Amino acid sequence: MAICSKKFFGYNFECTRRFGYDGIYAEMIDDCRLLLKEKTFYPIEFDGMKGIGQGSARIHYQTGKSYTWNIVSTGKVSVCFLTEFGRIVYASKEPRGTFECKFNSPYGRIEVVSDGEIKYISLKPADSLYNCRKDVLDKIKEIKPQTIRLPGGCFAEKYRWKDGLLPIEERPPVVNEGKFNLFCSHHNYDGYELNIDDYIGICRYVGAEPEYTVKLTKNDPQDAADLVEYCNGDASTKYGALRISRGFKEPYNIKTWYIGNEVAFIADHKAAAELNDKFVEAMLKVDPTIKTVVTTGNNPDWDEKFLASAKMVDYCAQHSYIVEQIPNYDLSQVLQAAEGALYNKLEASCKRFNGKKMLLDEWNLRWGMFGDSFSGLYVAGVITMLIRNAEKLNLDGASYFALVNEGIVRVYHDHVILSPDGEIFKRMVEHVDGELELDEDSSYIKTIHDGYTFTSVLNKSATDEKLLTDIEGEYEIFTPNGENMNISKGNGSLSVIPPASVVFIKKYN
Repeated sequence: MAICSKKFFGYNFECTRRFGYDGIYAEMIDDCRLLLKEKTFYPIEFDGMKGIGQGSARIHYQTGKSYTWNIVSTGKVSVCFLTEFGRIVYASKEPRGTFECKFNSPYGRIEVVSDGEIKYISLKPADSLYNCRKDVLDKIKEIKPQTIRLPGGCFAEKYRWKDGLLPIEERPPVVNEGKFNLFCSHHNYDGYELNIDDYIGICRYVGAEPEYTVKLTKNDPQDAADLVEYCNGDASTKYGALRISRGFKEPYNIKTWYIGNEVAFIADHKAAAELNDKFVEAMLKVDPTIKTVVTTGNNPDWDEKFLASAKMVDYCAQHSYIVEQIPNYDLSQVLQAAEGALYNKLEASCKRFNGKKMLLDEWNLRWGMFGDSFSGLYVAGVITMLIRNAEKLNLDGASYFALVNEGIVRVYHDHVILSPDGEIFKRMVEHVDGELELDEDSSYIKTIHDGYTFTSVLNKSATDEKLLTDIEGEYEIFTPNGENMNISKGNGSLSVIPPASVVFIKKYN
């Protein structure tokens, strides 16, 4: 009997838009590298020195919570932390330190003066992990992510992993060139808040297997080989030894590597195929056990020409946002989109990839938006369809886009919640490692585990109730309520569920 694979519960970790700043990043300062100082800070003077200050919604001081600051200057400094209306929270003459806040201030301020040049100002919660907000990581942990892909999508073609090995205040920022939407919530740049070591720490903290996307354009194969060596090499290798010297003794053991991302938009197919083969060849010399994913999935004509030239192919990537096929979708279309629009797209790709395994490594109803009841229902439909049709589609896994502020988790300055997408994923991951028992009804998934049976059912009708058969146990029913979903719980027999609803039932043997 087939086993429900964990590979369909993967996620993209792309630090663009509100994923990073206003999302997972612990950094509270707006423009901490002072690239736009005149626009993001105001001038101040105290202690006989001049400097800068900032008030921001990101600076939310909470009672009893501790914060750590880091100021880089060519001279001595004084720093003052204040509430919105000027009440002093804490003051110090040290460039680094930690303080505990005594007041709640949802729009706080920080003011820094120096007799030298101020180059960097950072303020983070003291409990942050891997330069991320711990509460966000804890919320991600709730959905039990099985794989996490960094640097996700388009960010991969900007990210230079060796720059990330510098101390955080010395890392050159990733500046946007070309894509208007990459860093639109943070002054068109990313400050390298996360490096490869942070990423592995995050994966281990939340329990996910790491998958990495190598920068293909404006890069060389040796850089990719060096990265594989840093992640998977031992002390006898140059970069394995470097990793160990940085305090990370055990190899990161990354086995799935994406070779570029959406290169069809930025490079010729023949040039991309030649680069792909050179990169994969160099990487395999370092670790012959890795598997690589080529940069297909956005342009069918480009894909065919690329695959006709590329020789080093383990997996083909496929990306899909249904809003591109159904721009003005309604509830009925969302409920049918997985079995209709997405299935048809994957079936066509399966034929085009001509026997090569496929990974649906970016998918969602849309990108750039909080998850809501529509995208939550779409999640239920897609996971149901993928698990039921994986063999037919030659599909080996899928990665949802994205974890933070574009689907799974909604982040606010003082709290974090799961969106409907996250609540659905949190339940559906229960199927992992269970024996699949499927009947002809395509809205069901039933898995048998040690001690219990777990069943999920999606009602794909927007207007009619769905009759159920042989459904009994502890259940939760999800029904749309505006942007969110109502969750009703019970224990016993279920014979019917409402229109546009998802039910999860656990029956103990």
